[in-house]
Amino acid sequence: MRVIWVLLLLLSCSCAIGQRSITGTVIDAEKGLPLPGVSVFLSNTSVGTLTDDRGRFQLLLPNGKFELVATSVGYATFQQAVLGEGSDSLLIRMFTKTSTLETVVVEAFEKDGWKKWGRWFLEQFIGMSAYAAECRLLNPEVLRFRLSEKGKLLTVIAKEPLVIENKALGYRIRYQMEEFWFAFDTQLLFYAGFPFFEPMKGAKNRQQKWVEKRKEVYTGSVLHFMRALHAGRFQEEGFEVRAMHKKTNLEKERVRQLYRTMFLESDMINMAGDSSSYYSRVLKQPNLLSTIDKELLSGEQLGTMSDSSVYMLRFQDFLHVWFKPQGAPVEFLQSFPESGGRRISELQLVDAPAIEVWANGYYADPANLIFNGFWGWWEKMATMLPLDYEWVNK
Repeated sequence: MRVIWVLLLLLSCSCAIGQRSITGTVIDAEKGLPLPGVSVFLSNTSVGTLTDDRGRFQLLLPNGKFELVATSVGYATFQQAVLGEGSDSLLIRMFTKTSTLETVVVEAFEKDGWKKWGRWFLEQFIGMSAYAAECRLLNPEVLRFRLSEKGKLLTVIAKEPLVIENKALGYRIRYQMEEFWFAFDTQLLFYAGFPFFEPMKGAKNRQQKWVEKRKEVYTGSVLHFMRALHAGRFQEEGFEVRAMHKKTNLEKERVRQLYRTMFLESDMINMAGDSSSYYSRVLKQPNLLSTIDKELLSGEQLGTMSDSSVYMLRFQDFLHVWFKPQGAPVEFLQSFPESGGRRISELQLVDAPAIEVWANGYYADPANLIFNGFWGWWEKMATMLPLDYEWVNK
């Protein structure tokens, strides 16, 4: 499952080596009958198939860890982590959505949801980069938008898998969206789902352009970072990682309190122009003040490698990650001029002491890792690459 928080992926391995075959059968959990035509795929890859008339399927798994996903209209999504080693035969039981949603309280959808929220959704989901301009959502009619009664939470639901045509990178993506919400009070965006990539066909010169564009979006991405982190090469690849700490902006809290007092006792304070200007500047400051350590962190300081060749990423507070070889796109600089055009991102671990990082760039659990800064803006569907994407920096 791919999860991105906003504030939500080859250098270290060859994903085509050591493939193994995984077979299985998909059945209706309640009737016990085989289900033909079920889409079975590895999430965030181009590896997938459909079940035959007996509900059977076979897939070739690259090295690494993946999410095996099965989807069919009217059924709840099935998911299971699988490894590209050994041999398995699976029995997948799929449950109808009606039986899984019996306890869900249904609220009304926005009548003109797409008209009201469509453009905003595309910006948050597909992105605002130059690559996003060449992406198109082919079936927006399957989306439903729901705003909470107090207007603090916007939820988006997809009745069917979303189909995205990415002409910039040469992929047609089918995205099984499981969850999407935006909290207006905290400005947190969360979405989770299972993408399947189908490479597009084109003339030789167009194929070459796609190769170049894929390399562009890979360089400095989360996928690049995770693979380089696992290989112990993130510094050589251009990533500078430092510890970051945040604390409450006490002066801003003091000014806020002063303003509350002024509104309650309006004749108590008559601010001079200088004071008013100072208070205005303070109120524009962030709620949290950040400090960044000068020392660069090594791979040994960030985590450890387990016996099963899984890198366990551990850190407290926040990580400050700067990809120095390249500046940020002009679109990012226009939206965030204070960034100075630098590719700087913040990472935060939540609800877990560590996350697994595999050689192919897969990391788990993605819901426990929050991205802010450049990656919070960049890591969208328009710049998304599959886990079986291969590129070697020579």
